Amino acid sequence: MEHPTRLHIAAVICLGLYLAAQILQLILVRGFLPQPQGAEQEMLARLAPGETLRAVVMLLSHFCLVPVYVALAMRRWRIAPGAAACGALFGMTFVLFELSYRTLDLFLVSHGWAAAYATAEAAARAALIERVALWEQAVGAWYFGLLAAHLLASLCFLAAFRRREPGAWDLLAQLAFAINALRLTGRMLGGWAGIDWLAPLSGRFYFPPMATFLVLLTVWLARQVVLDRRTAAS
Repeated sequence: MEHPTRLHIAAVICLGLYLAAQILQLILVRGFLPQPQGAEQEMLARLAPGETLRAVVMLLSHFCLVPVYVALAMRRWRIAPGAAACGALFGMTFVLFELSYRTLDLFLVSHGWAAAYATAEAAARAALIERVALWEQAVGAWYFGLLAAHLLASLCFLAAFRRREPGAWDLLAQLAFAINALRLTGRMLGGWAGIDWLAPLSGRFYFPPMATFLVLLTVWLARQVVLDRRTAAS
């Protein structure tokens, strides 16, 4: 059981790092980053050191989800191989969506177009603002696929946990993925179905359900480490 235990330990650490990145983002957005008004201020705000820090940390944090999805799939493979494999597949798709969007946004839009905007003439600035506006529209469409992949991963893992193992605290994992599936469904309905009262799930109410999901899943993974060590010692 040594290799599964190491994988679960890595997954626990990675989830902790991912949660820390989300907390840092919350602190920066709520307490330190400027609240730009208008297209010009939004463009220049991309060059702020705090915004660069936030963007880099969030980009790197999504690599932390890879061992988490692998650990989940391996843990449930014996019980529900199809659901576990689909959960890992959609989870990796979500990670690729995130990495693709965040890489382009950081290196092309912020440190390419926004940096050029800071020193450009008036005509070039207008063209750059239009270009970034088009990018933001594309991101809105991109996010539909991103959230859909994350939702499907959560539903697949929820199905993989339909049968619980004694002593494994699988109810925590079920609750975690149920919360995440509801959270993601609410975000999609608020963003694309015109249900305005759900829109705050992508804004000021983004953090609490997301953090709850991560904490529950971290506790469940830590429990698997304990179980593996007990099994190895017996």
